[in-house]
Amino acid sequence: MQHITSRAAAKTARAVAILTAVCLMFLCLPARAAEALMTPIIEDISPKTAMTLTTGSTRTIEVLASRDADLTVTVGKTEIEMSRTGSTSDSGLYWYEGSYTAPSSAAGTTVSISATATLNGRSQTRNGGAFKVVAMENSYDGSSGTVEGDMLVIENAQSFSGQQITVTDSYADVFIPAESDRNEDYAAPYYYQLPEGTIDYVSSGPDANNIYWLKSGRKVSANDVEVSANSGSQGENRITGISLSADSECTYLSVDESWKVPFNIEVLDVTYASSTSNTVTSFSPRVVRITFDYTTGIYNGDVSIPGNSCFTDVRVYTQTTNGIPQCVIELTLAESAYYGAYADYSGDTLELKFYNPVSSL
Repeated sequence: MQHITSRAAAKTARAVAILTAVCLMFLCLPARAAEALMTPIIEDISPKTAMTLTTGSTRTIEVLASRDADLTVTVGKTEIEMSRTGSTSDSGLYWYEGSYTAPSSAAGTTVSISATATLNGRSQTRNGGAFKVVAMENSYDGSSGTVEGDMLVIENAQSFSGQQITVTDSYADVFIPAESDRNEDYAAPYYYQLPEGTIDYVSSGPDANNIYWLKSGRKVSANDVEVSANSGSQGENRITGISLSADSECTYLSVDESWKVPFNIEVLDVTYASSTSNTVTSFSPRVVRITFDYTTGIYNGDVSIPGNSCFTDVRVYTQTTNGIPQCVIELTLAESAYYGAYADYSGDTLELKFYNPVSSL
């Protein structure tokens, strides 16, 4: 027993000696060397969250790293060329920017974002979010997909039916399922509120929290809606007309539909601090994207853009997300400025109002 105890004591003594040597090594380092070991050479990467990217579309990658570091950024197996900007953080690191354009060969895959900075033999890596790449089924110029006259259409789309709710409040806050959400118990800031009259199909509910789960993937409070049909279908929605007008203050978009489908408005590019945060770390508005659910066709003709509009270009295409046929309108902003949108219906025409950027206050 005494022999075993002595062996254990010897092992403990050796471990203490090793730890002491390591501590002394760091204590003996010159101040600058110690500081170098502690100083981060890469601090942040954006985007941090997973997002869907249509083939042919481009997203900005941002990395915060030392100005003297060798920076390698990859999206999947693709290396991204990065350029250092003049923007710095409080810690003195610099923001680098690059862009990734989703190739058609990546359709159906999810590619991860990663950045590695190397300086004086030290390397640090930060992992970002990921792009789920989906194929663009049709494009504005009709170069792919099905064209019927002046319409782009999705053929053999899934049909939907069942209990339906209609928004009765001026606007209904939108929530999304907890497994996809950032764990907040308030309305999702990345979903546009549904205006009065919007119709959706019920998946389940109301639950114990008085929430309806909808087939579009949204959740809404039962206080903001009413059951408008217990069965049946609204049929396929088609967008048969798109028009723009403007005055000195606002730009107006009119969208003629078959019925009042749920839609979402996104502004590109917006990035968040993390997958569990709604803190915006970057906002560089360049495109307004409006996505219409349950929609199988969209007007593909010319859209006149007034000279004083806040938009310079209009593009339309179709896609299918989680089995739901969708048509998309993308509006290119004339300036990197966005002041929100107001929505209401005139019959089955969706009327959207966007404030024009101001040159001075």
